[in-house]
Amino acid sequence: MKLLPLLAAATCLVAAPAVAAAQGKPGAEAPGEAADADDAEVLEMLRSAVADARDEMYAPGPRVAGWDRGGGDPDSRVRSAGADDHYLLQTGREGSSVVMLTRRPIASFAPAHWRVADSYGSAEAPIDNPFVQFVALTPRYMLGSRANTRRVATADCSDPVAHAILYEVPDAPDSPEDEDIPFMFRIFLLASEDQIVCTRYEEEGEVWRPRAFLPDGRSLPQLDEPTERVRVVPAAPLETLLHPPRRGTQA
Repeated sequence: MKLLPLLAAATCLVAAPAVAAAQGKPGAEAPGEAADADDAEVLEMLRSAVADARDEMYAPGPRVAGWDRGGGDPDSRVRSAGADDHYLLQTGREGSSVVMLTRRPIASFAPAHWRVADSYGSAEAPIDNPFVQFVALTPRYMLGSRANTRRVATADCSDPVAHAILYEVPDAPDSPEDEDIPFMFRIFLLASEDQIVCTRYEEEGEVWRPRAFLPDGRSLPQLDEPTERVRVVPAAPLETLLHPPRRGTQA
């Protein structure tokens, strides 16, 4: 559950070259059959980027016996403390993300000055056990998502994203990645369609280390980040909790 920081980072690493190439195509500016050919080429490049991102992010490792046993339950800890005024904060090398166990829509948590750059899915999509997650992609771009989660033995499994909003923060400092982020938003979500990720939370005192698996127990090495830790924190403004990845540490 709740692995968007890793997913977004992996997508940027895999899909950026293909998407950047697609951006450079003339497309609709060419007349007649040439325009159709260019459009078809761009579409094929985008499909290839989605496929590459999916293959990279969800490339399975070996099946792990007992993968869904012995895990912690951060969600229960949040609900015991009060889900209305406590969040889950996930931090590590890939930046930070904030998870709310709530039925409220994504937009109800976003600061008023954030600008909607793009959206996916619907805020009205029916979800049995929803959570909302925000992750900082860069100082300028924030991603909010809403999805369903369910308990499987002692692991948490997240269904595909039902609704997502890409926000732009006005007056935020520029980053080299900003130019591609709006395209990455679509690639990431398309690559994640129909994908279910399960997480076993290994307890380490007052924090947990998340470990990612497919529902059949095969590990997901690309989504496992050794520095990631999850903790319960009091609710606070998103801008005080969200921090983008430290790009210089990526491979």
